[in-house]
Amino acid sequence: MTSKVDNSSDCRVLLSSRIIDKATEMFLAKGIKAVKMDDVANDLSISKRTLYEIFCNKEMLLLHCVQRMRRTRDEHFKCFKESGQHTEIETILEFYRFQLRLTSKISIKFVKELQKYPTVVQWLEESNREKKAEAKSFFEQGIKNGYFRKDVNYELIGEYAETAISDSMENGLMEKYGIQEVFQNITMIYVRGFCTLKGIEELEKMQ
Repeated sequence: MTSKVDNSSDCRVLLSSRIIDKATEMFLAKGIKAVKMDDVANDLSISKRTLYEIFCNKEMLLLHCVQRMRRTRDEHFKCFKESGQHTEIETILEFYRFQLRLTSKISIKFVKELQKYPTVVQWLEESNREKKAEAKSFFEQGIKNGYFRKDVNYELIGEYAETAISDSMENGLMEKYGIQEVFQNITMIYVRGFCTLKGIEELEKMQ
């Protein structure tokens, strides 16, 4: 039996959040194509009409799921920064561990099918561009503190790492080894490569 939507603002916001949580769980586990709007509505015991009143289509629902995931990551690192003084190596490792936990929950289908939704891809590209200035400042501070090498183009390294991840998906390496193992190995190769001896020593102590 499906429930009727309460149109009060607070209830609508709460329901919207529940829908995003459930849809995110389903998209990550099963892939995007396999999850129908009917499936989300049925799992939450709401009507399909109610679901479409809040999210006009699956791509819009997916966009909100991806935005929630990015906000969760940003809030995590905001709390991490506010919890005390951290070296650039500690921050890199925290990011690495966070992404490892995330990749353990993501199906290969989700990663592949995400590229078929232009609104979501566009938002991700814009969001990543906004983060570049923050990343530049981070690496500059790491160089100043002696953890990162001066002779590295970090913007190039970032783009090249993204290409390596993309190629591993297109060439079937993710199916063969799994998303988590691909991310783990590619990331550590790059991190160790741009660290100074001081940085590598710090990495070894903390891993």
